[in-house]
Amino acid sequence: MDVGIVCTGGLGPEKELVASLLSRTEDPDRIFVVAADSGLLLCREYGLTPHLFVGDLDSLPDRSVLHAFPRTEVRIFPRDKDYTDTELAIEALRERGVHRWFLLGGGGGRADQFLGIVSLCMRDFHPEVWLTHREEIRVLREGCRYRIDVQRGDVISLFPLSCGRCRAVTRGLRWPLDSLEWRPGDMGISNEAVDDVVEVIVMEGRYLWVRNLAPV
Repeated sequence: MDVGIVCTGGLGPEKELVASLLSRTEDPDRIFVVAADSGLLLCREYGLTPHLFVGDLDSLPDRSVLHAFPRTEVRIFPRDKDYTDTELAIEALRERGVHRWFLLGGGGGRADQFLGIVSLCMRDFHPEVWLTHREEIRVLREGCRYRIDVQRGDVISLFPLSCGRCRAVTRGLRWPLDSLEWRPGDMGISNEAVDDVVEVIVMEGRYLWVRNLAPV
């Protein structure tokens, strides 16, 4: 399977947004789904049957939820471990040969957990799209052109993820990035979509894209 989904703990997007995301994949029936601990609750909410459950059961309030998925493979880990449940889920995607994956959840919780997932976006095997209850987060990579569907008036922020210089060309934003050279510590907070599609061409470096899904 080429496409994977990780459902992790915390608040996730509306069910309709998940359905829209799945409908845009090549073959929704061939998506490999991994539930990371209490991410199993999101799977149940979205009507997804995970192929695999991984975690230490520290955030799953009722273990009996596992019984609702008798065909799901279960891998239980000790609480004293070197990796987060989300990292274990990502490693399972690697084992399965997944090349693209999406992350659902991770919103509304502890700041350190949220920043931990942001750190995962700095790795090479990062989520193509990460959806929380309030944000759409993407990694925009050097040498790539992105055309992202939005709504006029959406609030969009961009942050450099690279250690060196970042440069990009944009269309559809109120304040274009064309003349800017960003380095670590720079940011573009609260830009605004002025079209239904925003185009970003990353000339150098890597960016984190954050689109607010709820009023701010």
